[in-house]
Amino acid sequence: MRIRAREPLQVYWNYQVHHLAEDEVVKGGLAEHLADDPRVEVLDGTEATGGTIAEILAWVGDDTDRAAQAREAEAGREKSRSTLLAKLDEIINAD
Repeated sequence: MRIRAREPLQVYWNYQVHHLAEDEVVKGGLAEHLADDPRVEVLDGTEATGGTIAEILAWVGDDTDRAAQAREAEAGREKSRSTLLAKLDEIINAD
């Protein structure tokens, strides 16, 4: 998930004070924490858990953070797809 601050913000999250400038984009846990705040704009949600393999890989692109998020979601499924897990591992380990 990614959000954009609509105004300068000072927020407390994960035992720290975070200062966000206007139009600053953040992702991950802080973004999820702020998603319901009217002072931010949600740029994209967490789409890692559903869809076809092609849809998930399109959402991931070459973003290692998204690949890790999608891998965690897929591994948590009752019937995870080994081909998807392998492709996500390739993206995560591509350096």
